[in-house]
Amino acid sequence: MKGRTAAVTVGLVAVAAAGLGIAAGWVPEPRDNRPVTPRWLEGVGGEQAAARLRVTVPADARDVKGAGADGWDADSYLLSFTVPHAEAEAIAADLRLDQPLKPHPPLPPAQNPPPVSFEHLGLPGPDTVPNARTGSVCPPCIGDERRSKFQTIGITLQDLGDGLTRVYLGGQ
Repeated sequence: MKGRTAAVTVGLVAVAAAGLGIAAGWVPEPRDNRPVTPRWLEGVGGEQAAARLRVTVPADARDVKGAGADGWDADSYLLSFTVPHAEAEAIAADLRLDQPLKPHPPLPPAQNPPPVSFEHLGLPGPDTVPNARTGSVCPPCIGDERRSKFQTIGITLQDLGDGLTRVYLGGQ
């Protein structure tokens, strides 16, 4: 019993020490020497992000924007464009979401946006926009071989009025 208590105590001390280090600003270095803070990939726009996400951007899409970021734990791709409602709904259906899109009340803009955000594209974050519905999918979990390089893909559809929807897609 003493050995078990000692092991539990040592484990708790190790967890607490790691927690204190992270709280003080210490971040573990990645093993492959990539920077901890993601860096934006050069030459990645809407076409390239759509290709990585395996999403077909409709020919009549407007304001197509995309970007990619190289992170030490995972690469991220962002894609956004405006299309008629029916086309936006078809894109959401093609993702095979875990659950139907749900209304998302807008949140106030973050004082410190995450390092990979739609603000890089000159757009507000999808969680801050009004008239939005959001959902996500884990492609490997549902056997979607087309998108299996991503652990998760999130989508937000923002109703802009006049039959148009802004589509926000983010994959990591």
